[in-house]
Amino acid sequence: MEQKEVNKRSGKGQQLAYSDRCMIEGLRNAGQNVAWIAMVIGVHRSTIYRGNHAI
Repeated sequence: MEQKEVNKRSGKGQQLAYSDRCMIEGLRNAGQNVAWIAMVIGVHRSTIYRGNHAI
């Protein structure tokens, strides 16, 4: 899989963009590691666990 540039989010309380939620869902369904997904999206791994990112 191609490496993406790591996103950096600033500030607290920002909502995930629809595209981020779609990416999370696709990567989780593909069996990717939560820590890796969080790094790629630029959020803490708890964000991946916390939300129900189903579309």
